[in-house]
Amino acid sequence: MVSIYPVEDIRLADQYTILHEPISSFNLMERAATAAFIRLTKCVDLKKFKSIQIFCGIGNNGGDGLVIARKLLEHGFHPEIFIVDFSSNWSKDFRANYKRINVKAERLTQDHCSFNIDANVLVIDAIFGSGLDRPVEGYISEIIGRINACNECCVAIDVPSGMAADKALGNNEQNTIKADYTLTFQYLKMAFMLQEYIPFIGKLERIDIGLHPDFELHHPASMKFIEAIDVRGLLKTRAAEAYKGNFGHALLHLGSKGKYGAAILAARACMRSGVGLLSMHCPKSAHPMLHTAVPEAMIVEESEANELGTNLSFESHFTHGLGCGIGQSKKTKMWLEEFLKLQDAPILLDADAINILAQNKALLSLVPNRSILTPHIGEFKRLVGECEDAFDRLKKQVEFAQKYSVILVLKGKHTSIAEENGNVYFNSTGNAGMATAGSGDVLTGILTALLAQGYSSKNAAILGVYLHGLAGDFAAKALGMESMIASDIIEALPQAFLTLKS
Repeated sequence: MVSIYPVEDIRLADQYTILHEPISSFNLMERAATAAFIRLTKCVDLKKFKSIQIFCGIGNNGGDGLVIARKLLEHGFHPEIFIVDFSSNWSKDFRANYKRINVKAERLTQDHCSFNIDANVLVIDAIFGSGLDRPVEGYISEIIGRINACNECCVAIDVPSGMAADKALGNNEQNTIKADYTLTFQYLKMAFMLQEYIPFIGKLERIDIGLHPDFELHHPASMKFIEAIDVRGLLKTRAAEAYKGNFGHALLHLGSKGKYGAAILAARACMRSGVGLLSMHCPKSAHPMLHTAVPEAMIVEESEANELGTNLSFESHFTHGLGCGIGQSKKTKMWLEEFLKLQDAPILLDADAINILAQNKALLSLVPNRSILTPHIGEFKRLVGECEDAFDRLKKQVEFAQKYSVILVLKGKHTSIAEENGNVYFNSTGNAGMATAGSGDVLTGILTALLAQGYSSKNAAILGVYLHGLAGDFAAKALGMESMIASDIIEALPQAFLTLKS
């Protein structure tokens, strides 16, 4: 997994490398910026641009920009260099690299800020790095606004200027670079994981700059980005002599009048995710259609015609998943409370089960430890109240998981999985085509199936969320994001499993 560190820890990693490699800060900048230049040449065809313009601040991010400018000169390009000279307090390594530039750089100040952005230009943004701690204002904001307005290709070095790595600064297109590519150094930044900041990042490229590997051993990150290699190791191998009883018995409590589609989607996804046996507890009026729609599933009797409200006589070996489409009637709320009182093993709660918990937070104390909750942002807001910004939302997600000893899966662009020990894992699969009715019901089925097969709550969440997104990616590739429906994600699950196993 790729570590995600706050700014102060990234600085510690730099200093640790400088001390223990050892290497000077100047040479570390040279190595990092050279790696960024090499990646730049792989991301864009430099020769297709009429000109290249580099905007450098006066800190270390600007120093990276000057090294890139020098590398461009060495390779026969003629970049136009602008120094955004907002202070006389130049960093030591910026000043040293400024002296190595053999061409004139135009200095942009409050009193002299005249420049033109050509057509067919490549803009390289190296104004501010990850340590920015206040919103960009004044003439620098005007420079950023003009860069964004030109609609030319823009590559940000480490982070788009104006964006802080781990705090909200009220970012918009007038004070934050909107990059086509972001070439970030070594560790991912927290802001990159939060969907409000995705429009500014463009295509994210992570560059290994050789920071000392022992730093992570001594300072393990509490936040990680999940990659395929991490998930592949979680997938269990099936024994040749296995039978269906080895793979668990899931019981899904789903649906109410008008919402039986949610039950069918979750059940089909559960069966496609390797569960040995599946039972469904749904209102009586759904039983005929369920026998046809999900013939593999068994139906548990429920005397209520249109809502869940009576049956609580379930055997202990079931793994329970519930919430999709159950509604929030008085009788269903009472049923959920009595159901939770009988549980001691981890369960999966989604959708209306979460909404009912949000209305009566005393019920949260009944949720078994290590259960998995899977709200979208709206449902999460009902659980915890309004959030000041995306970073506050992430903080509250972690606090909620810790307070109630659960796994909280907050669905989004990079779905985040918070454990009760404070660790957070961000998913790397999925696409905007999955923003469609029923997609969350599919995830409920997948996660319940994995829990039933004996995966730990943490591993079930990581593996299930990754598979859900990967299946969505295959569906999008085959059908296009606009045409995807939730059933397409289910149909792509076999391909997702086969890809992980290959």
